[in-house]
Parts: sequence; structure tokens; C-alpha cells
Amino acid sequence: MDCVVLIPGIMGSVLNTPSGDVIWPPTAWEVTTGYKRLDQIMRNDLRATDIVRRVSCVGIYRPLIKQLNDIGFTEGGADKRLDIFAYDWRLDLEDMAAQLSGRMENLVQEGAESLTIVAHSMGGLIARLAVEPSTYRGTSWFPKLQGLITYGTPHLGAPNALVRILGLEGQIGVSGKDFATFAADPRFPSAYQLLPAPGEKAVWDAAHVSLPPVDIYDQAGAQKVGLKHELVARAKWVHDTLAAGEEPAHVRYFFFGGGGHKTTTRLNVLPGHEIPTVTADAGDGTVPVWSAFGKATQKQLATGEHAKFFRYDQCAAVLYRLFGKEYSQQPFSLDNGVLLSVQGLTLGAQEPVELLILSDEPFGAIDGELVIGRSNNPDETPFEAFRDAIPIRYEGPLVTQLRVELPAIEQPGSYEIRLNGSPSTQEPAFFAISAEP
Repeated sequence: MDCVVLIPGIMGSVLNTPSGDVIWPPTAWEVTTGYKRLDQIMRNDLRATDIVRRVSCVGIYRPLIKQLNDIGFTEGGADKRLDIFAYDWRLDLEDMAAQLSGRMENLVQEGAESLTIVAHSMGGLIARLAVEPSTYRGTSWFPKLQGLITYGTPHLGAPNALVRILGLEGQIGVSGKDFATFAADPRFPSAYQLLPAPGEKAVWDAAHVSLPPVDIYDQAGAQKVGLKHELVARAKWVHDTLAAGEEPAHVRYFFFGGGGHKTTTRLNVLPGHEIPTVTADAGDGTVPVWSAFGKATQKQLATGEHAKFFRYDQCAAVLYRLFGKEYSQQPFSLDNGVLLSVQGLTLGAQEPVELLILSDEPFGAIDGELVIGRSNNPDETPFEAFRDAIPIRYEGPLVTQLRVELPAIEQPGSYEIRLNGSPSTQEPAFFAISAEP
């Protein structure tokens, strides 16, 4: 039996109470009006039960699962099995690596002759913590591991983790204040373990004329930024362990990274407050390209947002080939439409909407309009026209992408954007405006 083990990223597993109540992910209504169950998400008795396949109308891991199914790997398959490693994404990555090792040990006992790990975001760090140190070299699964494929993994950490830990930005309905409370709990160090690696110097002292870096791994530096030194130490353990580990010679590595979107690249510290630097084209909106590609190996860059870029042809066509299968889709043509990408799954009410118009086939003209639809709860009500359509025209040199910045949308809700005209979109881009900052 050949097995693919799929590992989601932070917030990418369903968390249930022992009685079966779903505590995470949020409902479509909570994404827009605010996730008010902080006391529940901080319970000790939650259990991971599945991967987050969709949130509201947005397929999260469902498109990647569909690709792996088409390649031949299915959940419960006898010859080619897709095994989904759902885990408690709140907990220490050291413990999650041990759980992953145990899962792969069980797969070998069930008849697995080969294993390939496919991991998104933080899941890639968990995979590397199981594979690269000497800890699990003596297991029965280790010699059977053939490949490690990561999508948008912050191999060198992500400055955006600083933004969320400090409460400067919310995520999927969780307010910045609540995320900071959650991240500061020593029971749940995973958010800290996504901090930029030692030596990346992603925090600057903006009050000093020479802009010296602030070492967040030094106790005084952590205090200056407002970080908990004992939790920073768990991030240091992750990066030190990976730096000391070795890439197994028999395992093929392949990293996918997302680009094209404005992404946090550093944090500037001033007396009493912090200001993120957000850089155009720097990454997938969450992880900078330099971190997603933070190790010498084969790489593929695709344009798109952190939780969505793996669904596009630029990634899918390569993934199929990595498993020795030709990509089944027809060659890309403008006749089939262009793709749209927004910088995040959820945006703040004061945040401009960065929209990328993407095509594998160069184009030199656009003549159409952007149509925005809104729904209070797309699980229950359809999208309805929101505001007037926005005319969009371009005529010039051939390009494969255009960036359009739309004004902030202040009304919370779920939204879709379509491009009607020549060319038009293959499918709408979905995002939500959250009432929580």
C-alpha cells in the first residue's frame, strides 16, 4: 500500500468537545460577526476530529484533497491511501511531531510500503520535526518515507505571526485581542512557534535613528516587543532543532510557495506601539516567499493567497507530475477565463481589498466590470449584488497578472467578486469582512 499523509496548517483541523460539539472552525456567521467562543477554544478537553474541508462557501483543503483523489489516493483506499492527519493545532509542535510519528508507525503496521507527506503551512514544520532530527530514525516508517511536499510552510518563520500574537490583527473571525489572549497561554505555544527564526532580524527598533534589529530571542528583546520569553523559547527550540537536523538522503523534498500578494515582512517597534511593514509581491499574504523557500531544494512558485494558491494549475500540474501522473486538465486558455485572488480569507473593515487578476496565458487587454456580491450567511442565503459594478479596462503590454486595489468594504459579511467581460473569471473569489479588528 502506498500512502499519502496530508497535514493541515494552524487552525486547519476541526476541534470538538468530548460530546461532539464543534468548537472550531467558526460558522459562516461567526467569520463575519466575530468568533465569541474564546473560553471554548481554550478548553483542555478538545479533540481533533478531521481536517477543515471548508469554511462557509470557501473550500479550504477540499480542493487539495480532490487533487490527491484524482491522482489515485483516497481515504480508506486499499492500494493507494490518503491518510489525513488532523491534530490539535494549539499544542506544542514537538508533541505533534511525536503524534505524527505514531500515526505513520500505525500506517506501516497496516501495510504501508511507501509514505509521502503533503503538508500545508505549519504542518510542514511538524513534518520536518518528525523527519529531520535523529529522534525517529529508528522507527519502521522512516525508511519507507519517500517524499516531503510542503505548501506555504514558514520554514524560517513568519513576521505575520508577530502581528497576530501581539493582537494587531485578527483571523477568521477571531479578534486580534482574543488571538493575543489565546497565544499568550503557555498551554498553547503553536502560534509562537511560527515566529521568525533566530537571525532573521525581522523586528526593527524604529525609534533609533540607525534602525537596529531587536533580538526577540533575548529576554530583554522579547520584553521590548511584548512577547513572553518562555513561549519564545519554544519557537527557538523549533528552529534550533531544524537547524541541527538533517534532510534524509532517501527522501525527496519539494516546496511550493505562494507570491504576488502584499505580505508582512517585518515589525517596527516604537515606544508604546508596533507597526508592521507590509510589502507588495512579498508572499502569499501570510508567509513571505523567502520563508516558504527557506531551504535548498526543488521549488515551485505560484501566485495566490496562503490558503488557496495550491488549487491553481501552477501547483496542481506539478503535484501530479511528482506522483508520476500527467495533469488531466486542458491547457490553460483565456477562453476558459482568468483567476481572481484576494489577499486573505478574512479582511478587516478598514482594509483595502487587493485583487489579483491571474492568467497563465499572457493578455494585453481587459474590457469588463467587477461585480461584487454579498451575503449575511452564504450557508443560508444567496449572494446578492453589492454596490454598482466597477468598470475595469486595460490595454497595454502583455502581462500574466494585474493588481487592482479596491476601497475597503466596511459592512461585515461574506463576499464574492466576479470579472464579467473579456476575459471573464473561471470562478469568483470569496472572502469575508469581519466585524472584529
